[in-house]
Amino acid sequence: MNYRSDDTVDARQQLKDDGDLDNTEKFIRTSSKIISLTTDIKLALGNNRFVCYNLYQGKMKFHIRQFETLHVDVLIPSKQGLCMSLDCFTQFLTKISEIDERVTDLMAKRWVDSEIYIDENVIASIRTGFDGVYLRKVQVGNLKVNRASTGIALRLQEWDLLKICLKELFEMKPELRMHRE
Repeated sequence: MNYRSDDTVDARQQLKDDGDLDNTEKFIRTSSKIISLTTDIKLALGNNRFVCYNLYQGKMKFHIRQFETLHVDVLIPSKQGLCMSLDCFTQFLTKISEIDERVTDLMAKRWVDSEIYIDENVIASIRTGFDGVYLRKVQVGNLKVNRASTGIALRLQEWDLLKICLKELFEMKPELRMHRE
């Protein structure tokens, strides 16, 4: 499969991949606009970070993901990010106000050391010394929580943009409004 821009780029030459490009999400930048070849919606948080919504095997998936530049005009998703099912996303929406309270404390220079469980395997961490919200997956086993290898740390301005992007997502996909907080 080829990515297209002004010049054609063979993705297999650019990607250090096993050759299975069907499992790789593909994006192309035209002018200032980024067009996804496989994602339904992708909203920018800045710094090559995006809120993505798509259907995967008939199930709604929500991503907050960092993208890498493959070629001048091609962005591909990195491993840095978080994917949520509809149930997890719904729980995330109910926890936004609680996360905002901790962020307000952080901005007011109060001491904060908080982990908010979004669902059984996703946590939002807000801590003094780190001006942001760290969303990550965890593995729970033997009464101990272990950090999983996926997650993304959002700066405070990216956190604010995330909330704006979620409002835009609800405007673009009205069927998601019933899952709102």
